[in-house]
Amino acid sequence: MIHFFRKIRRQLLRENRFTRYLLYALGEIFLVVVGILIALEVNNMNERNKSRDQLSTNLSKIKRELKMNIKTLEFQEKVNDTLIEKLKESLIILKSNQGDSLKMLESRIGALGTDYTIQLQMPHSESLMSRMELLNQSTDSLGFYLIGTRYYLNAVAESNRYVHDQYANSIEPYFHNHINYSDVALDQHKNYLIEGGPKTDFTALDDNMYLWNLITFKLETVSAQRDLIRNILGLFEQFLEYLSDSSA
Repeated sequence: MIHFFRKIRRQLLRENRFTRYLLYALGEIFLVVVGILIALEVNNMNERNKSRDQLSTNLSKIKRELKMNIKTLEFQEKVNDTLIEKLKESLIILKSNQGDSLKMLESRIGALGTDYTIQLQMPHSESLMSRMELLNQSTDSLGFYLIGTRYYLNAVAESNRYVHDQYANSIEPYFHNHINYSDVALDQHKNYLIEGGPKTDFTALDDNMYLWNLITFKLETVSAQRDLIRNILGLFEQFLEYLSDSSA
């Protein structure tokens, strides 16, 4: 084909038909440009199709990811409900200021000695959020849910740091000096412990401002955790419904 076009150009030049040669040359350039543009469009179309396929694959993984995390969050919400109940009961016992009832702290104050953080596993969501070429294929609604997920992942990280710092800097040191943890630990932790050691003097905990504030601050923290869990659950359930409707 190239030899054919070259032969025509040479013939036009030999016949001194420069105008027709020029028109022919321009036409040939036009055809080459059109060919390049078509090739680029085909390539772009293939890339868009590839990106759509990758996006679809990622969204399928995110659906499974959301289902798993929803179950985990529902369990964590129930755990927080139990902690809140025990912490409130501990404050009520301290508030009663009755020595005989202080022994009841033994089955409740273990909620204070916990360092439970919110656990989320979102590798596929985080991977998608880092891939702009796939996000460009997404809808506004998908972008909204991904932005919301990013916000809550950051909020969870901040909450978890605070929970750990509160426990390490305030709660655990208090237990070291005033409470035998093996006696008051929650049931799910006692299997790892050995019973015995010095007995806790629960009467000495009466009218203790430091302990009162420790429990109060812990109650505030766990309640805020539960609110955060509920907000995340709301977003994830809506996100999952959106993905299910989109793939229907």
